[in-house]
Amino acid sequence: MKLLSISAAVGAFLLSASIAHAEISKIVRVDQASQQFIDAQGRSRHFHGTNMVKKKFPWHADIDNFVAGYSVVDRDIQHLKDLNINVIRL
Repeated sequence: MKLLSISAAVGAFLLSASIAHAEISKIVRVDQASQQFIDAQGRSRHFHGTNMVKKKFPWHADIDNFVAGYSVVDRDIQHLKDLNINVIRL
């Protein structure tokens, strides 16, 4: 179960990094003693995120129009960046 949640977290991180166009270094391992992600420079990486899930039809968010609580447009992404969110779980 831990491996599955670690894989999901890494996948969400990589997705969010490409959205935010952040310069990142590759995560090379998970330190089992501290349970932290360690990057190629030996730094521990910390993630601050949120869920962006739509559980009702049409199953995807509106990407053309801003609708508070229902859309995912540039304005939404900028708001997340302003809040220092660096992970999005889909």
